[in-house]
Amino acid sequence: MDRTLQQAVQMEDIYGVKAILADGSVRINGRDEKGWMALHYAVALNNKEMCELLFEHKANPNGACYDGQLNAYEIASDNKNEELLEYLKSKGCQKNLNRNLNKKASSVPVATVDTRREKEDKPMEFVQVKKAPTSLWGKMTESKADKQERESTLRRINEEKAAQIKKAVAEAKKDEERIKRSRVIKWKWGEDPFACKGDSITYDSPCESYTYFMDIVGYSKKSTVMQKKVMDDLIAIVKGTQGYQQAQRQGKLIILPTGDGMALVFFNSVHAAFKCAVDVGKKCYKSADIGLRNGLYTGPVVPVKDINNNPNVSGHGINMAQRCMDAGDNDHILISSGVYMNVSEMDIPGLKFEDWGPVIVKHGSTVHLYTAYGSNFGRTEFPDWRGTKKAEYK
Repeated sequence: MDRTLQQAVQMEDIYGVKAILADGSVRINGRDEKGWMALHYAVALNNKEMCELLFEHKANPNGACYDGQLNAYEIASDNKNEELLEYLKSKGCQKNLNRNLNKKASSVPVATVDTRREKEDKPMEFVQVKKAPTSLWGKMTESKADKQERESTLRRINEEKAAQIKKAVAEAKKDEERIKRSRVIKWKWGEDPFACKGDSITYDSPCESYTYFMDIVGYSKKSTVMQKKVMDDLIAIVKGTQGYQQAQRQGKLIILPTGDGMALVFFNSVHAAFKCAVDVGKKCYKSADIGLRNGLYTGPVVPVKDINNNPNVSGHGINMAQRCMDAGDNDHILISSGVYMNVSEMDIPGLKFEDWGPVIVKHGSTVHLYTAYGSNFGRTEFPDWRGTKKAEYK
């Protein structure tokens, strides 16, 4: 489903916004069902870069939402972002003199979240059961109809209790089987250094993802002390990238340890995943300590919780991302054709691509691969030394 301009801004997908704005039919100052313009969301997110892009395309600096309470100036003022407020003033944004000061400003919707009310539990039904007579006279005078009614009611109650117990046992067994199927993830050096909660992800349901797999070349040959150092350095590099920070802030990221690297599963934007791969590739380019191979694939996965209740994923998308990475070697940034179609026009200085065509990767799988490179990241040499080979069709 195509995203609206407001939705792309909320996801902070600046490349997606550029693609939408390239369509001349898109109304830069159009409002969504909440009455908000794209600029309102950009200001609410304190995203100056997004604001600059919208102003380049004639965004209205003083457009108010439907209720007339908020405009860009008022949102930045409520957020107490003085730097952004000064920038907005330079673009002609003015205080909304018509704002009702006695009315509390509506809260700023940073991202669209599904808040459908869960089904309420069915209230407990109390059934009046006639008591059995205790005296000898009562037992002798009790009618056959009363006795049958009492026994029937008790039998029905017992059957309902048994059915509830059976259902609870079945659900517990099903959940136990699901947990067993999911991999137990654990970081080699202790607690999860990323603390990714994935709080905006729907679990146990297939969905599209953008998986960035990375692997430290020659990791097993390093000393224990050196392994710890290079992994700490890599974690710091990943945390410093804009793509990671954007997805983590939105709760749209799961990170899995792989022993000698990690897999970053993005659920917000392929552009964020690719930008992260490029930024990490630049930091590790020709590094004496961290030789990194990188692979990026877009495909379906199923987010799950492992036995420790940590976010995890399974499915075709993450498996193929690993295949893409395994095909390369030190400094390679290999992407699938599905990723290439979405990122080929990204505005990254010096970015180039080389089409390798269908490539036979690990376990005999075939993937149409591109290598992404520039003057200070990636490489173009085909990695024949890893057993990878181009598919030949007769």
